[in-house]
Amino acid sequence: MPLHELLFESRRTPEIVVVLRCKEETTFKRCIDETKIKAKYDQIVKERKEAKEKQRGEDKKTKQAELFEENKQDPEAEDKKSEEQIMAIVEAALTEWEKNRIEEDI
Repeated sequence: MPLHELLFESRRTPEIVVVLRCKEETTFKRCIDETKIKAKYDQIVKERKEAKEKQRGEDKKTKQAELFEENKQDPEAEDKKSEEQIMAIVEAALTEWEKNRIEEDI
């Protein structure tokens, strides 16, 4: 039941009734500040991305230390690897780990 009819039934007749009509889309455009919301969203996304990159960097350092420890040579071993070979093995494993980590984060 419309508002003006409710007022008539309440035994108090209104002096004047103003009925405003507008589209919901128009009201949202007027009331919602899209630029402010977009800026806040972009800020949150940027903070999360930076935190994720920082964590990934810390994990990369930890993984690199683990890989060096795994490939550490026994001084008494007969088939010793050169430093360059060890670095190549570590870099290959680290690259593979980083690729998998990025895929996991997506």
